[in-house]
This record gives sequence, structure tokens and C-alpha cells, in this order.
Amino acid sequence: MYLKAHPSLDEIERENLCSVMDSLKLSYTAYTAHLPVPEQAPPAPGRAQLALLGLAETPLRQVDEPKTERRKSDEEAAEHATCEAPTVEHSAWEALPSAIACFGQIIARAQAKRILLFLDYDGTLARIVKDPLEAFITPEMRQTVGAAAEMFSTSIVTGRDVPKAIDFVKLDNLNYAGSHGLDIKICGEENHYQPFPYLEPLVSKATACLEQALQGIDGIFVENNKFCVSVHFRNVDEKDWDLVETTVRTVLRDFPDLRLDSGKMVWEFRSKEVFTKGDAVEYLFKYLLELLQTDRSRVLAIHIGDDKTDEDAFKMLREKDYGFGILVTKEPKPSQALYSLEDPSEVMVFLQKLVAWREEEDGIVELH
Repeated sequence: MYLKAHPSLDEIERENLCSVMDSLKLSYTAYTAHLPVPEQAPPAPGRAQLALLGLAETPLRQVDEPKTERRKSDEEAAEHATCEAPTVEHSAWEALPSAIACFGQIIARAQAKRILLFLDYDGTLARIVKDPLEAFITPEMRQTVGAAAEMFSTSIVTGRDVPKAIDFVKLDNLNYAGSHGLDIKICGEENHYQPFPYLEPLVSKATACLEQALQGIDGIFVENNKFCVSVHFRNVDEKDWDLVETTVRTVLRDFPDLRLDSGKMVWEFRSKEVFTKGDAVEYLFKYLLELLQTDRSRVLAIHIGDDKTDEDAFKMLREKDYGFGILVTKEPKPSQALYSLEDPSEVMVFLQKLVAWREEEDGIVELH
């Protein structure tokens, strides 16, 4: 409702305002949730499975180097690597510099390490559009993500359900974590990891109740994402925004096991049992570490996302020293990320640079 205090803002400015204010309201208890782990370590992977995960063809260099010396060397290299002169757009972003301008810093930190990529979908790989069902990635982005997955183990971490994410991305050499991490499918495996399976019928019932309660409001779209339900009001007349919020909160009273969350022009019903994108990324990090059979200090995780839910992953990576986050945003805002990219087109450029760097590191000559 605070948007009423800013009647002169256009839609983009309103979304930016929402994102900033929402990020300041993040619940820190969500970040400290205990991460469920598999009861036993997965079996040693075969070469075929490693290849599917993008882990087989990039042998670690300097494997006999002492950990303390290697770590000190990495830190010194990253410290002395400088960012290029910032663009006009990034000149005021000292706390969140461009990942492209600071690419030298990033690859200095990635030397002699395996990179694990974690990518949000909407607003990161695909542009935000009015119709959530039309949020397609470009053929160039699909090709870029596919090339990245050949070099690095790559995971999509999104609020969409897994089947929808797979249908959008159309790449089978990725891991998929849908419903903000509540449904995890490892590449090459049939079974999914779902910490709260009881949510699926509950979310289906909540979806039906929301659709019925909101059916008289033009432009509303209720999306069942299997373990969470999203109410998109981007296409709703502003005069009805308060009605949408009131109706959503009223329906929520009938679902004591669910909580209300918000995003970019969306309300969401999610589980009161906390399992965030940060938990999902940590689960995948530990699982892939088992597949690699290596020390975690030899692995670097990079999470790229644009939404407040990605802050959970940024914070986890920073606090556990697993890696770092890159926030996709056109405006400076509080974030746990270390770097920024403006939009999906810059995300694509960054991924292309990362692939080119690894190809050069491994002595691969790409034929055109």
C-alpha cells in the first residue's frame, strides 16, 4: 500500500521502489534455517553422469599445491586485480560494481577452481514481461547457457515449478531447483529432492481458492508453482491493487501452514517451514561437492539473480565463503551480492566471457 504515497512513479520506478523496500524487510530468520542433507552420501559418480553435470572435462590444475598457499595466492590475486573504469551507469555503484568491469577480479578468484553456476530465471535469463507464461529466453541466451553448462555445472534456481522451468529453458544438461528451491531435480536423475512434499495438495487447494476469490478482478493471474502459488497483478489497474492485497490476505486466513510473501508485482503463498533459495543452493553445492570428490576450497559458486529471494543465496554464499552473488538490477539497492549486472543482456555477456576464459584456460580452440 505504500505505493499510494508515490503517485507520480511510473511502473518501472514502482518496481524498483518495491524491490528496495522489500529487501530491507527480509526476514533474517529465513537465512538461518537448517539445511536438510541427504542421509547418506551419493554413490561415486560415473564419467557419464559427471559429463552431464559439466564436471568431467575440466581437470583441476595445481592439485598438489598446499591448501594454505593456494588460498593465500588466490586472495592476493583477487586483491590486486582491478576493475576497469566503470561506465556512467555504474559510476555511483561503488558497493556493487559491474561484474563485467570487474571480470579480472572474478577470474583471479576462480583460478584453479571448479565453478558452479546458479542462475535465476525471470529477470535474469529472461526479461520480465506482462504475461508470465510468455517469459521466453532468446535463442542466443539458450545457446549461451548451454555453452556455460558444458564448462561448469549449472543450475536454474527459480520460483517457477520444475516442469515449467524445463519447458522455458529447454536444456537437459542443467540441474533445476523450482518453487524457490522446494523441488530439486539433479541432471541425469529421475528422483526429485522435495523437503516438504505435503505442500503440493495444499498449494493446489490454495490456488483454487485464490482463483475463485480474485476472478472478478481484470488482469489478475494466479499461477500454481507446485509448492508455492503466485498471484501476479502486473496487468491489474492500480485502483484495484489494494483490493488484490486485501483479498489475498483474506484467503490466507484459511491456510495456517502458509505464509504471505511478495516480489515484483506478485504476492505468493509459501510454506511457513523455511527452505529458501539459499538452502537450495547449499544443498546443490554439497551434493555436487560429493560428485566432485574434492575439497570445498577448490570450488567457487556464483549465483546470479534479480529478486529479493536471491538474497538468501547471496547471503549464504558470502557467510559460508562458498562464493558470491551477482545482482541483476538497473538501480543501486541494498544487497548481499558482491557485483551487479544490469539486465539479461549483460548476464549473457558475462556468461560468454566466463566460457571464453575457461576455454582459453583449458587450451580449447572453438571451431566456428
